[in-house]
Amino acid sequence: MRILKTFFILLIFMGTAVSSVTAETTTLAMLLSEADQNNPALLAAKEQISVAFARIDQVSSLQDPILAVSLSNYPVDSLKARALP
Repeated sequence: MRILKTFFILLIFMGTAVSSVTAETTTLAMLLSEADQNNPALLAAKEQISVAFARIDQVSSLQDPILAVSLSNYPVDSLKARALP
């Protein structure tokens, strides 16, 4: 009698577990989309792409201004171009 009670209780628990599993139907497309949304490698790659697009493009920026002064063989005491060295 005790074995019969245990069997019926086990049967009831298995029936509720099976009914809860079959009540939720999933398709392959749903599983693949969930895997795409939760894949850490894909999430990291998407983040790297967004960072790359957000980065400032330095190639198109203006060049640094340059100021140069040069003297060649001028006398030190007078900066006249007509004076000979």
